[in-house]
Amino acid sequence: MAHILLRVGRKKSAKKPIMNPMFLTILLGALTGMASAAPSLYHEIVLPLNKNAVSSIVTDEDKHSVIIHLENVNEADLEALSFYDERLVESISIKNEGERKYNITIQLRKKARASVAQLAEPKRMVFSFFDHDYMQARDPVTQLPLSGLGDESTIEAAQVPHEEAQEGESLQLLQPELERVVEPHELDLLISGTPRGRGRQWARYPPYIYPFTIGPYQGRMTGSHGQAQSPVFPLIEQAIKLYGYGDERQALALFQHVLFKDPTLFNQDPLYAWAYAECHFGDGNLTLSDSYYSTLHGTFPSSPFARLSLIRRVDVAALTLISADKYAELPKLIKNIAALPISNQEVFAQGMIRQAFWSRAQPQDQRTLPVVSETLASDLEKTVEHVESKRTGFLAQAIVLKHLLQQVSPWTEHSISLTNSFFSNYANVPDRTFLVELNKDLEAKLAALLQKKSEDGFFIEVVSTFESLPKAAEAIAQIPSVAWAVGEAYRNLQKYADALPLYKTVAEKETAEQKRFYALFWSSFLAAETAQVERLANRAERAELLEKDALAADKRLFDSWESLEDSEKSLIKTTYRQHFEEAVKKTNKMQSAPLILLSSLKEELGREKKQGEAPAAASKEGKGNAQVRLIHLLGERFAALGQGSSRREALSLLRKLTPKDFPEDGEAHQLWTANLIALADDYRRENQFLDAGRIYTYTAENAEDWDRRAEVFYKGGLLLFRAGRRDASIEALTAASQDGNNFFYANLAKERLTTLQR
Repeated sequence: MAHILLRVGRKKSAKKPIMNPMFLTILLGALTGMASAAPSLYHEIVLPLNKNAVSSIVTDEDKHSVIIHLENVNEADLEALSFYDERLVESISIKNEGERKYNITIQLRKKARASVAQLAEPKRMVFSFFDHDYMQARDPVTQLPLSGLGDESTIEAAQVPHEEAQEGESLQLLQPELERVVEPHELDLLISGTPRGRGRQWARYPPYIYPFTIGPYQGRMTGSHGQAQSPVFPLIEQAIKLYGYGDERQALALFQHVLFKDPTLFNQDPLYAWAYAECHFGDGNLTLSDSYYSTLHGTFPSSPFARLSLIRRVDVAALTLISADKYAELPKLIKNIAALPISNQEVFAQGMIRQAFWSRAQPQDQRTLPVVSETLASDLEKTVEHVESKRTGFLAQAIVLKHLLQQVSPWTEHSISLTNSFFSNYANVPDRTFLVELNKDLEAKLAALLQKKSEDGFFIEVVSTFESLPKAAEAIAQIPSVAWAVGEAYRNLQKYADALPLYKTVAEKETAEQKRFYALFWSSFLAAETAQVERLANRAERAELLEKDALAADKRLFDSWESLEDSEKSLIKTTYRQHFEEAVKKTNKMQSAPLILLSSLKEELGREKKQGEAPAAASKEGKGNAQVRLIHLLGERFAALGQGSSRREALSLLRKLTPKDFPEDGEAHQLWTANLIALADDYRRENQFLDAGRIYTYTAENAEDWDRRAEVFYKGGLLLFRAGRRDASIEALTAASQDGNNFFYANLAKERLTTLQR
């Protein structure tokens, strides 16, 4: 529970509402009937709510305001907020969010304080406003308070130390300490000299031991006539109010004073006995509090507090064992929990939460969430919607979620719903230990799930799971292994635009260079592919950005390739050969893929020649067939990229092949001869006659039954002669003259031979 002094210095002069369909600001005049001359101020607003209304409350310490969010209500339901005391409240603003949802901001005046309680039967919210100097009326003789702070119902809802309050809880806004004591008195000094807040030991107790929400249990057992007979009755009522505000240490000081003056009061109302015992319990007085819990149960056996006192007595036993490091004996207390009379879902949930922590394999671990059985998880989940305490609901749902996040548990729509609900409802709890733990479990489970499904080829399931991730788990997309798995799924489903940012994430965050290389390849390839789609859609600006990204990634890709070990390169050449070939076939500007393929082919053909491998089998799909086609493809790609030297290097590899490597494949034969002649022509145009002549003659020698054989032999012979290789020239011209497929070039060769031989 937050204790905040709200100070607001702004003033508003508007005296009438400003109406707007989406935003309604209510600034009305002072509430009639308020005594302007009173030395201190108090004002209360009761807002009735329908049974389906959902509410939450937060405080803004910086702006000195209270913010209430309501759902399932109508504008007419908020009529009670139209009138307020502007001496205490500067403004009340109501924002219509649509779909029967409203945000209400209450801005307090300087030094104003407020109490907000949510109560049931009937369902309502009670707003109490009072100024800094507000003091209860006091007996003129004893100077003891004669009445409580406003309507008793506004402070009887118990507190849980959380920033937000829900059904059955109240959120108090108070100053951290009394700034000024009006009419000093011994009891005032007693209170002001005692620290405020909860008992000192609550924070040191295990997470499942915390203050109960007592609002639903406040059945007062005695009438005011009997209580008023005691002169310290107003004092014990003041102690109850302090206890309700969470100021247990100050309440304990008053309770002890009452106990000294009139101990019989604790036997008149179980709330007195319960609050006093809780104050001692929170202060670490276990033995003393246990005796009070025992007395409470014996004196008021039918009271709801009697059943709660039984839980507390088990807590005392547990804390005693923990303080003695006897964690192994905690499971023995489970039977005590099982024997408790179950009065409602809150008590039932409290018992099961303790059972979960005490039945774990290592009971000494009291600060992490336990893993429970399917039965216990199911029972706990059934209680979540019915518990009164937000802390109880938080722990129950956290334990259920812990169970669902185990690797053996399936990930279903129910899992998604529960996860979203949990992280939405409890995103702002002060102690984030369990939130961090569950978030790590959630990331680990989903990461493993997505990776496994992606590896198994269930790409549709991967995408479906990823796109329905709970908001709390969206960060797992930044984990390289997860980004890779999901990126692979999108790519295989041809959703390139969705896959691209995931591969970029891997490229940026992956530390393994080989995996980073793969990510860079797909980043470049998919950016280029997506750019073409954008151009077809007439989105030129977007296309240009993607093309720049593709080129940048391609440059980094080649740098990554150069940094790889030879063993890693060999693996990539094998596993990504098909992807590289696909990239080469595209009309993009990627340079890395064709260069890597060229390197791969050089090694492959060099190894075959060195080892003297036999020609490939006579099949169009044989090794030689594929090599010829790939070399032809590389030649075209390098030509398109303007890389003439790389083109020649690729086409030169055809000299390591002959038609015997791709028999009965006319297409491969045509590609082989055409590319070799084109290469020879390139050398001839650059006056590299020797290289051109050798390529011509090599082509003619190996292209059997080729109608251009005589022509190519003839051209090769002439070029060799010009290069000064007379003998090689005569040999080529002789072969041309003996070819019977083309008599024209055969006769030209004979004439040339006659000239050379003179």
